[in-house]
Amino acid sequence: APVAQIVSIGTQLTEALVRSFMFADASVLEEIERVGNSLTRMIARAIAGSPDHNQATAEEAAITRVIADVRLSTLVSWANGRSAADEVEKSMDVAVSLLLRD
Repeated sequence: APVAQIVSIGTQLTEALVRSFMFADASVLEEIERVGNSLTRMIARAIAGSPDHNQATAEEAAITRVIADVRLSTLVSWANGRSAADEVEKSMDVAVSLLLRD
């Protein structure tokens, strides 16, 4: 199921994303862009249900941006001790479910 797969991808990237986005400066812009492109491809594949789906549609890219924004926001809250890990996952479940409604 796309929702479970997307949440799993996000869980694997948690620590790296929090650190890279919270402390990044212009010197790592290329790396941040590379991570964003990889995340977009992974989520687009999950949405399409195909590991061979390599080019995100405009809608898939937009969905990915919203998912990434929600993820970063909830992870910053978690990293600052304002949210528990299970609250982060619940927020992701809600966001992804709402975005992928048919």
